[in-house]
Amino acid sequence: MPMTIKTVYSTGEAAKICKVSQQTIVRCFDSGRLKGFRVPGSIFRRIPQECLYAFMRENKIPLCQERTASIVFPGVEGMAMLEQAMAKFRTTPPEIIAGMHIACVKDYLNMTAKTGDEIKPMSEEPKEDRVIIELEEPGNRVAIRPSQTNPQFRPSFANPVDRYHCSIKPSPAKSSKIMRASQLKKWQKNPPHPVELIIQFKMTANLPLSECQDLISGIAILQSRLDAMESDLRAFIE
Repeated sequence: MPMTIKTVYSTGEAAKICKVSQQTIVRCFDSGRLKGFRVPGSIFRRIPQECLYAFMRENKIPLCQERTASIVFPGVEGMAMLEQAMAKFRTTPPEIIAGMHIACVKDYLNMTAKTGDEIKPMSEEPKEDRVIIELEEPGNRVAIRPSQTNPQFRPSFANPVDRYHCSIKPSPAKSSKIMRASQLKKWQKNPPHPVELIIQFKMTANLPLSECQDLISGIAILQSRLDAMESDLRAFIE
């Protein structure tokens, strides 16, 4: 969800913008390093946007916003569609996202990092079905993955209790909550309920404060950038 652009922030909201703990903001406020005021007749602290902006510039804290979006692939055929979409991001990703060129594509399934035409192996990260696209401007990136690390069919039931008790995936576990792999094939051929598979995007937009006039304009720029990221990613798949 986009962050609401405000002119006065609570300590919790300031902490979220600065990517630090609320207690850190409280300590800086109480020590005078972060200017603001207390709500009359209460203990609540409030920080005007210009004071927060000055604090971030003084401490060289970049402005960063994150957003999560998803695309649903319905039906049993959704598995093939999901795999095709993930393969596209691995092999032929878009050249530009939100006006920024691709700097590096990290494939955590094949454990490779592609920069231009150069492909290098990765070894320090856990292997999983995930792709991270680093954009040319530092701190701007998109993390792409299926809804589960291991592809999982999640049926939609009218009864919430049925939804809670039924998880279907290729697993040998003997449990009333998990069906065997042999049953999965039957489910794929004749599902009793609709199936939905999801690709999830976690988008991160970063902006040095030197590139914006104030906090309000900076947040507006990042929200516009996140909108463009989401639009480009959906267009690439759909």
